[in-house]
Amino acid sequence: MLDDEVRLLLAAQTDALLDEAVVPMFLAPPDVCETAGATLFYGLVPTTSSERAEGGAPLFDEEAFGPASADFKAHLVGPLRGLADSLPRPGRSLTPDLAAIAGNPSDSDQSSMKRLLLLLRQLAVEFDAFGDNADADALLALLNGIALPLADAAGRSIPGSTPAGDFLAAASRILLDGESMSPAPTIPAAWPALDSATSTALATALSACLQRRFDAVSGVAGRFDDPGARYVLRAFVRLKPEGHCPARTVWSDYSPAFVIAPWYEGGGAPPVQVPLPDPSDREMLKKLVPNVAFTVPASLQNLLGGDPLDLMEGKKPADSGLKLGWICSFNIPIITICAFIVLNIFLSLFDLFFRWMMFIKICIPFPKKGGGE
Repeated sequence: MLDDEVRLLLAAQTDALLDEAVVPMFLAPPDVCETAGATLFYGLVPTTSSERAEGGAPLFDEEAFGPASADFKAHLVGPLRGLADSLPRPGRSLTPDLAAIAGNPSDSDQSSMKRLLLLLRQLAVEFDAFGDNADADALLALLNGIALPLADAAGRSIPGSTPAGDFLAAASRILLDGESMSPAPTIPAAWPALDSATSTALATALSACLQRRFDAVSGVAGRFDDPGARYVLRAFVRLKPEGHCPARTVWSDYSPAFVIAPWYEGGGAPPVQVPLPDPSDREMLKKLVPNVAFTVPASLQNLLGGDPLDLMEGKKPADSGLKLGWICSFNIPIITICAFIVLNIFLSLFDLFFRWMMFIKICIPFPKKGGGE
């Protein structure tokens, strides 16, 4: 961030167009130049940079994932594609506790609640449909043109309707954010099938919201981030005037084209070794005093202090009433051991799908230093 601010300040100067970004070169030792029979220069080639790539952020591919594309339509949940769908607990007041229906296999409305939650997540998270911007307002207005029929306490359809946009916005706050509203909205009878014109207009509005979302999160790639980019180098030397010879610049030929390897590729160097302490050595463990501390808020401490079995079952522990923050200290090598154990567990689990263990993990035995039994 500071580099960007400095760059903007420099660019605002009147002679900024005359500035240039160069990498300095260095003269090789005299004996090397003498052996080569030429004056040699060398320099370091930068492969990382805080600068952004030219051309701005990547463009949203409307042809491949636009509102008329098959992939975009297939990605939408049923109601957003114009398909009719049932709603859970029609005629009931919508309250945060109803979200638990999605996790209850014995509930007849489990499937419909899962579909409703998926609809709300897609609108709220992917499309930012309830955000504060012009595209979201246009989408909400279009959704409000869809009338959801009302239902009585027994779930039977009754005369009247409610705008879909207002219901979905309230349902997002209640079911996704856990808010309670007074008065609570009533769950409509069902989601109706949409005609072709409404479905097309809805897809267009959703695509506009997605493009805005894409522009907000895509960002601009770094100067050397494109794995398919090809680079060439060209060196130059500025010669000072000497006698009757004026100052001049001598340019080298272009280098052969090359690529910059991604950060995750190995460069052929041996791996960095991280020695782990022996957790079975009790005397050694006594020496591993805490050397890092976490400031834990009261709500998180209350969560971690509950029964682990309740956490596994998704049960929130009861509030202890204490509003005390905690400072928890640990030893970094012990944290590393825990992370190493968890890493190996997940590597083994994911190996069932990726079959990658033979490539990414190589363990070889080595003798204990200083001999041993």
